[in-house]
Amino acid sequence: MFGIFNRKKSINYEENNRRFTHTGAFSVLAPANWEQDQSDGHFSLSPPDGAASFAGNAYRKNSNGFYEFAQLRFESVQEFYSIIDEENIIHGDLTVVTREYEGIWPDESEPTYYVVNCIETKNQFISLSITTSREVFNSKREQYESIILSIEEA
Repeated sequence: MFGIFNRKKSINYEENNRRFTHTGAFSVLAPANWEQDQSDGHFSLSPPDGAASFAGNAYRKNSNGFYEFAQLRFESVQEFYSIIDEENIIHGDLTVVTREYEGIWPDESEPTYYVVNCIETKNQFISLSITTSREVFNSKREQYESIILSIEEA
């Protein structure tokens, strides 16, 4: 997913973007008209049309390494999801490991596309996932990648 991107790529800082912060842990740059919900204590961000949802959380680094964190996160994905794209890694200011999944939730008929991003910053391990359809993800891939790569510790 992130193979062609790196942290040095310019990110769109136009006036219609703003930083959304998760409880003093991290922030991402996204369109200003997106909606944020932190009512459950987790990071949740969606475009106005509701076609996608970003959800995340941050964890202090511990004695386990980043790749152990990522593997544990991937193992927690629901069993009805199948891996579509294997892990990809970026190095630079950030290390990002991602895995794309697709599956159908019980009692639903349409597949859900689920992209799990594990990110290592200087002091944290961050999990930031995207839930949408494959069609929406593919059409918005560049925008979503820019949001992921804009992550900063708060």
